[in-house]
Amino acid sequence: MNIFVPFGEIFEIAPRELAGRQDLPVMSITMRDGLIDQNKKFKKRIASNDISPYKVVRKGNLVVGFPINEGVLGFQHSYDRAAVSPAYDIWQVTGIHPVDIKYFERILRAPMARAIYAAKMRGTTSRRRTIPKDIFRQITFHLPPLSEQKHIAVILDAADALRQKDKALIAKYDELLKSTLYSALGPSINIDIRKVNVGSDDYLPPGYKWERLIDVTSEIADIDHNMPKSVENGMLFLSAKDLHDNGELDFSNAKMISTNDFNRLSRKIKPQMGDIIYSRIGAKLGKARLVKSEAKFLVSYSCCTIRPIDELISKIYLRYYLDSEQTLRQASQGTKSIGVPDLGMSEIREFLIPIPPMSTMKIIEEEFQIIEKQKAIAQESLNKSEALFNSLLQKAFKGELTN
Repeated sequence: MNIFVPFGEIFEIAPRELAGRQDLPVMSITMRDGLIDQNKKFKKRIASNDISPYKVVRKGNLVVGFPINEGVLGFQHSYDRAAVSPAYDIWQVTGIHPVDIKYFERILRAPMARAIYAAKMRGTTSRRRTIPKDIFRQITFHLPPLSEQKHIAVILDAADALRQKDKALIAKYDELLKSTLYSALGPSINIDIRKVNVGSDDYLPPGYKWERLIDVTSEIADIDHNMPKSVENGMLFLSAKDLHDNGELDFSNAKMISTNDFNRLSRKIKPQMGDIIYSRIGAKLGKARLVKSEAKFLVSYSCCTIRPIDELISKIYLRYYLDSEQTLRQASQGTKSIGVPDLGMSEIREFLIPIPPMSTMKIIEEEFQIIEKQKAIAQESLNKSEALFNSLLQKAFKGELTN
């Protein structure tokens, strides 16, 4: 039988207890990992030396921060007693109903729960908006018998382990891709680019030479600097946010623009298969992604389109070099803005690129392709394990995941 119980019957505000002069581990809430030890997450304690006003959180307590709709809450599993920011709310189990903490950790952080939180939040400052406690207490959650809670938690843990395994494998392939580039370039990958000369082999392996990006490409351009309006049905319009962390362009959440705006904005350049999209503004500065699709699209002026000359450089090799830390250092040296990083087109054109002999470049390209193929298989496995986990979590939240 599906029973949904108000949060206020399951949890209540814990008695306020201050850390005072106690020597307690300090914990913080993160969107991804829930409640974590600052020393383990940041390799240091970021709280001030004086934690006397901090709240004491006991093992099994629930800590709720903000923005709650992004999943900033979690249970304290690690210590008998720890300290958290006085800005957080601490809840304890009422004892009215049997509760499995692992089950509720999943349920309270689920996307479906976060959608409910978002609809009930109050406040004017976006990152500080939260849910009044009296409203929070009224939100209902599925509360099966304790044995079923534990069973569901085991199922979700197992499904989560599958996707974490896939994520770990993809991370290893990413490291292998980076290592392949570093192996090809040797110690030169770490040098200060300002110490080398165009056309020279300074610090490079035999047969390599430094060339400007503009000299190995036929086009380096961005679109007109105005933002078109969104339309419901139209042409794909990507921005820096669509340069996915998995190394690919992500068309799934792309903005749509009118055909007229598309034609007007594409007068300077229109991306095509084999081009490289390079992010030049904002938090994703220095990300490079290869166009592998024949889809018609544009990218906003937060990015530029780079068209390699195949006879001079491998597009795959160039994509990974542009995405490297060495190129990011070049980009950082060329940014103009103190606030949001903003890299000019002229600085991008002057990037120095280490060019291997074409025979060596072909070998490097083949190595990249082999790794990319294996990574794509791992990514497909992750897509399936993510879908499985999300399906099980949704069923658990609705009370449909039963013995």
